[in-house]
This record gives sequence, C-alpha cells and structure tokens, in this order.
Amino acid sequence: MADFIPSAQQNAFFDWVDTGTGSATMIAVAGAGKTTTILHGISRMKGRVFLGMFNKSIAKEAREKAEGMGIMRPGFKIGTMPVSYTHLRAHETPEH
Repeated sequence: MADFIPSAQQNAFFDWVDTGTGSATMIAVAGAGKTTTILHGISRMKGRVFLGMFNKSIAKEAREKAEGMGIMRPGFKIGTMPVSYTHLRAHETPEH
C-alpha cells in the first residue's frame, strides 16, 4: 500500500498512536477506511497488540488485509471479541 496518503483525520489517529495514552474511538461511515487506518496505526505500535473484531468474517478480512500490507508479526493478533447485549444497552439513551 505504498500509495496510501492519510487524511487529516487519519493523521490525528496516527498522532495518538505515536504519542497518546489510553483509548481512542474512531467513528466513520462504512467504506471510509477504518480498517486500513487501524492497520496502519498498528504497524507503528510496539509490543503485543490485539485487534478485536465483531465477527469472524470481519476478522478474516482484516487478517488478510494485514498480511497483504506485510504488517503481521509475532505479538500481533486479530480475532473476535464478543459484545454483550447488556454492554450495548448501557450505551443507549433511556426513553422517558
């Protein structure tokens, strides 16, 4: 992916990867490049990294993309991460 030219928003995420602490949230529409951005960010990270996806097909797609980008390495895992209904409900706005 030598032709990857990051947007200002993607560069802000990369700045967080390089200098930030804690967590980051990325919100974008389908097809905006979230997976590509995350994988480029992970390629900058040191140590062990787990990328949790919501289902097996998305995890497989991300793994194949990472392999194609040449960023798979020891300590970098891509897998699924279950999200419980209770967790999702906790973030809904209560109706009154």
